[in-house]
Formats: sequence, structure tokens, C-alpha cells
Amino acid sequence: MNIPYIQVDEVFHVGALEVSQKARQAKWSLEAFCLSVSLHPHDWTSIAKLGGNPVWQLSRPGSLWLDVLTLKAAARANIIAWAVDQGFAEPATYWRSWSTDDDGEWSYIRCASLEAAEYELDDPDEEGPCADGSRMDVEHGHRLTELGMTELERWQDASECLDGVVILYARDVISAEEPRLAGLWWGEAYDPAILSCPRGAILPSRLSQFETVNLDEPHSDDFDI
Repeated sequence: MNIPYIQVDEVFHVGALEVSQKARQAKWSLEAFCLSVSLHPHDWTSIAKLGGNPVWQLSRPGSLWLDVLTLKAAARANIIAWAVDQGFAEPATYWRSWSTDDDGEWSYIRCASLEAAEYELDDPDEEGPCADGSRMDVEHGHRLTELGMTELERWQDASECLDGVVILYARDVISAEEPRLAGLWWGEAYDPAILSCPRGAILPSRLSQFETVNLDEPHSDDFDI
């Protein structure tokens, strides 16, 4: 399988470096059990409301990161198949309820039942983007099993299956094959105004390989955790 990587040698983390402390806080995280990092600590302080926490600089020359957003369809399918085989995921049917934002762009809410999807519709008789002209359609996909949710430790939604099993695949498979792997990277658009910045996740098994420096930077804004 062709795995895309990006090399980033230096990243930043806002907050405690002990991943176990975060697990005890029982807060869900897009990076699951990994340590959340970025290239823009001040922006993430604002986005995640982390004012008052220490800022850490983490360095590891030659670090490779799984470039999640550039994974090809075939690679994503292989990772899902692996997760099903491991008992981390299972087939699932979802109902999608579509709506438009202020700019007229379509987006959907994924629901586990028809009733839940119907509840999300503002006007079920209004035309939508689906093949039959409606605002609701069916999606056949996968969901995380109880085992998968347990393995991820701090995952919020079992329907966000691919995002979760990619992290497990990096931990269980890629890390054993590629010693330069540091973790995973999501090259999202840099636009703090809409709460978007590139972000990464350091695998717990790699954290000790990083040189860490507490920058101890004060922040002008005081955000509540």
C-alpha cells in the first residue's frame, strides 16, 4: 500500500505533555490517545481555548508523518478492511440529512437512524441535492465497534470511523514498518477565523524520541479551558 508522508521536524504543543493526564480528564480529542501538535501554537490556544497552559517545542529531525488527507481511496479501503479484520470496525448504514449554510453550500449530518435524520430536516418537502431531489439519502459505510472506541480512548463518535482507524493503523502497522514515523498529520487549511489550522498527532510510542523545550510563553488573551 502506498502511504503518503510529510516531513516535519519541529512542532508545538499547548498543555501537558503527559498523554495519560489527558485520558484521565476524559475529554474527547480528534487525535484520540495521541499528543496533539501544530505549527501555530498561538492560533490553537485560541481555537481550543487553552489559555494559561504551557507551550512546548518538540523537535525530532527526520520525522515523517502519515499525511492523512492525501490518502488515496484504495489506501483508505485497505485500512478499513484491516480495521474490520481486527475487530475495530464493522459495516453500518447511515442516513444523511442535508442542509445549506449561509453561503448556500450543502453539507450533511450523519445519523444512525431514519428517525434521527428526519428530525434534523427543517422542511422535508424542500428540494435537496440527493439523487431523488430530496434532502435525505442513505450511506453505506462503517462504524467503530466497542473495541475500536476503547482502543482510541478519547473518541467521540463511532460513526467517524475512518478518522479513528487511520490512527490505529498508524499505531499498530506503520510504526512497526517505518521507524522515522512520528505520528499523523492533517494538512487542513490555515484559517484561524473559521477554526482551521494544520495539526498533527504524535504517537505515544514516539514521544520520548522528541527533544522538548518549555517555551513558557505568556498569552495576552485569557481563554477558559
